[in-house]
Amino acid sequence: MVSDLLGFGLPVLERARTVEGVDWLFNSEAAAEVFSDNLHGARSITDDHEQATIYARFVGSPRFDAIVADIEQRIAKQHSMVTERYRALVELCRTSVQPVGSGVA
Repeated sequence: MVSDLLGFGLPVLERARTVEGVDWLFNSEAAAEVFSDNLHGARSITDDHEQATIYARFVGSPRFDAIVADIEQRIAKQHSMVTERYRALVELCRTSVQPVGSGVA
């Protein structure tokens, strides 16, 4: 168990210390195996997908619109419509969150 933590867990935690790393954790296909709330691995929509949206915008991801569309589609499947709360969050991200590109998360 200690070996797994040192060889696997700590590198993930180290990577997630930056804005890019947290975006990777939430939004990359590569992190789906290591983070249960990753957009590509999650079975259902949770509040963590709101965080995924915020970090995608914060890092200035060129995939921001694709991430939003994917989350909206998942919400629609689960809840039969896109919630106003999520739409308001996306609008806030687009109008008020300035991408920083890098830095400590």
